[in-house]
Amino acid sequence: MLEVELKVKVIDHEKLLSFLKNESFEIKEIDIEDIYFEHPCRDLVKNEEEIRVRLDKINNVIYLTYKSPLKKGNRMFREELEIKVDNLELVDLLKKLGFQEKLRKIKKGWCARKKEFKLDLVKVKGILNDVTVDLGYFLEIEILVSETSSADRARDKILDLVSKIPYVGSIESKFYTELIFEKANR
Repeated sequence: MLEVELKVKVIDHEKLLSFLKNESFEIKEIDIEDIYFEHPCRDLVKNEEEIRVRLDKINNVIYLTYKSPLKKGNRMFREELEIKVDNLELVDLLKKLGFQEKLRKIKKGWCARKKEFKLDLVKVKGILNDVTVDLGYFLEIEILVSETSSADRARDKILDLVSKIPYVGSIESKFYTELIFEKANR
């Protein structure tokens, strides 16, 4: 699947959550911890790729995810391959294969769904080299498409939706991993 995603900074998360509820979005709590890894033989950061293990603490589910380099030269478009696994020993397996833990990202908040849209209203924290950083609240808006030809239309729908949502600020074009690196290394 191709993930078409945009994130924006949130000005007032409580008012935004009320707005989403009033707009008939289906709302569920989320509590996610992502562990990002460095590949032993190639530079994933340079290639704008990611390997992560996602721990969904609400649903007790674990995913191994690969995110491809950017598609169409645009940070909104990435291929995402995700496999559900049932054992956290996956982290130990990756480490034994030479992968090194790079950083952790923690997202707590709410997932809102309506039609093809998935919105995550989350408070984001990161841990890098034992330094914890708070990035604040973000709204992530995502549509999954099966073909690259559908990506532009999905992007336009996302941009149209974000223009109608109150209590949000500017679009954040950097990946959370980049923001965590920047803030932890200040």
